[in-house]
Amino acid sequence: MPNPEPGPDHMTPAEFANHLDRYGAQLPEWPVDMADAARLLLAKSEEARDAHRRAVRLDGVLAPGGGETASDALRQRLIDAAQMIAAGEDTGWRELAHSLWPFGPLWRPAAGLAAAAVVGVVIGLANPVQQAVSVDAGQALAEEILVLASADGSLQEIAE
Repeated sequence: MPNPEPGPDHMTPAEFANHLDRYGAQLPEWPVDMADAARLLLAKSEEARDAHRRAVRLDGVLAPGGGETASDALRQRLIDAAQMIAAGEDTGWRELAHSLWPFGPLWRPAAGLAAAAVVGVVIGLANPVQQAVSVDAGQALAEEILVLASADGSLQEIAE
């Protein structure tokens, strides 16, 4: 039996899958001739029906409005906050600051960091380590040469 040639009333499962990707699972939204061929294919092909079921699930996931809606309590809080802002009332900056830094007043850790920075700068400028160890490098090298020379007897040869 010869294969029918592709035409307006014939569609392969691969073409059907391509059209599903292009137009979605809702056949009424497809071009009319393609939708008719797709309906014929769906009637006779299990592979096409499986692909169509997957496309319907995907369309359901991607459909707008399928997400969560805000609760009545949240809506009321938003309305109350908007009214407070419009009326110029205190909008709760202290509450916001407390939610960002719940460990007490913010000036305490800031003061501690500033004090540590000041102590570090003072110690860095005073540099007590360098003052205690300051020795002339040339003098130290000359002393080491004399010690090494006297240890192996070369000092006698240098003096003569």
